[in-house]
Amino acid sequence: MPHRSEYGMDEIQGHVKVLGVALSVWRDRATQGIGTRRAATDAVESVDALLRGLHEMRARLVSEVRSYDDATDQRVDALLARLKAGEVAR
Repeated sequence: MPHRSEYGMDEIQGHVKVLGVALSVWRDRATQGIGTRRAATDAVESVDALLRGLHEMRARLVSEVRSYDDATDQRVDALLARLKAGEVAR
């Protein structure tokens, strides 16, 4: 079974943390200094990175699920063939 880092979870969590800080600065923009505009850009870039990461994670999971289903189908087909041939007790 793949480790969570193989799905990009650590990277995604990093982007969530950056997004949280950036949004906090942006939320208080009336009292923040020169970094406020940069915080808004960081927030947008973090959202973009999160969307990319989630899309990549989804694509990998879909591929893995299809492979899993294909392997299951092959096992079921083999078992049914053995049953039909009388190789397996019913």
